[in-house]
Amino acid sequence: AHLDPDSASTVLTVAALAADVCGDHGDEAACAEQLAARLLPADDAVRVAALVRDAHLLRSGSHDPRAVAPSEVLQLADHLGSPDHTRAAASLALALGDLPVHQRQLLDERVRQVVDVLEHPEFTGSDAADLATDRRLKAGKVFDDPAVDERLRFAPTAYLLSHEPDELARQARLIEPLPRPGTARVSVVPEPEPDRWKIDIACHDARGLLARLTDVLADFGLEVVSASIATWPDGGVLDSFVVEARRRPSAKDLAHAVEAALDRRLHLAAAPSLSLEFDNSALPWHTSVVVNGPDRPGALSAVCAAFAASDVVVHSARIASGDHGVDDRFAVSDRVGRKLDARTIEEVRSILADGPTRRHLRRR
Repeated sequence: AHLDPDSASTVLTVAALAADVCGDHGDEAACAEQLAARLLPADDAVRVAALVRDAHLLRSGSHDPRAVAPSEVLQLADHLGSPDHTRAAASLALALGDLPVHQRQLLDERVRQVVDVLEHPEFTGSDAADLATDRRLKAGKVFDDPAVDERLRFAPTAYLLSHEPDELARQARLIEPLPRPGTARVSVVPEPEPDRWKIDIACHDARGLLARLTDVLADFGLEVVSASIATWPDGGVLDSFVVEARRRPSAKDLAHAVEAALDRRLHLAAAPSLSLEFDNSALPWHTSVVVNGPDRPGALSAVCAAFAASDVVVHSARIASGDHGVDDRFAVSDRVGRKLDARTIEEVRSILADGPTRRHLRRR
């Protein structure tokens, strides 16, 4: 017999049951939907599967204190879609088992920020679940330029969620029209924090581009704090870095150095002292990669080159280093936007541990 399909509490109860039964299943959401389909109508069974999937997503994100970064909160809000669904998924996440105090606090804070975003007056009504579209439309109003509007219309969702509308508009203008292969445009603007600068680099996509750009920034003595990367279907790329430097870097000198780097072979090197932790459950769209190890010259470039050699696309990066070494976090996918599979993960690990194979060297 079917349970009452109009009861939200019934859906949550079935979701809790399904989460418990499917805990050791390879795909908890699919297992939950199959189980719920025996008790509920099809639409409610899909809701149960979504609750189970997103409860695990919220629990996984509670392991990393940096998972409350604004870009990831917005990405999570866009994925979850409504305050009610977010709260229900959070309730189920807590029902799945006890969490240490610090993880419970992080989960609560993540949920609070997501709900704040979804309940903001700007996002009520039909646009509540489409934050990326809202940002794109606001950015399009900054400049009355059809080319900028068109560039933003095809921008990746993760990129739109990582930047404010004014910044999106400025960056779209930098990349439009698309630079010729082998050329680059660079802009440098001050950040609110002292001695920090936003460097935007627009160019045509190239193999190992992020590794080449981080090499250039290192050559200029610029310490990367964070990075976000956007790639368009026409091959356009906008790489945005926040760097630390006492003096404003020269956009002209950086552009010349980038163009020179684009003409060089990609440098692949082993970095066996670095450890990588891959997590396919912490982010809704991408694989999370946390890199730890000694803070040595070339560490960031080695990781980015290993990603490139394995056909891994980097969407964002947060770079941190100190007395205890590096603590870098990347959001990545494969070339078609899927989370990384086991083979790709092992390939990245192998390159960093043992160096590139002949196949990788031929592909540079």
